[in-house]
Amino acid sequence: MSDAASDAAVPAPRAGQATPGDVVEIRVKGDLDGYALSLFDGFDHVVEPVTTTVRGVVADEEQLADLCRRVRDAGLELVSLRRLPSEAGSSQP
Repeated sequence: MSDAASDAAVPAPRAGQATPGDVVEIRVKGDLDGYALSLFDGFDHVVEPVTTTVRGVVADEEQLADLCRRVRDAGLELVSLRRLPSEAGSSQP
């Protein structure tokens, strides 16, 4: 099988769908305490005047969905969630 044929067999990610190694930025309302920050283990964070932003790499769509459930279950108010260029994950937000 040619490379072109094998590439065609792999579906492209849908818009908004996480792919392995995607860097995501999650912004929530308020200053997160130690427990809330522990929900984002391995992510960088910065506290801003009205929000806290956490940024890190997700392995796959399942991990991204788990992070969204954590935000919901902790009662945090989600302000935004976006995918960033992968090189953005190497620097502090």
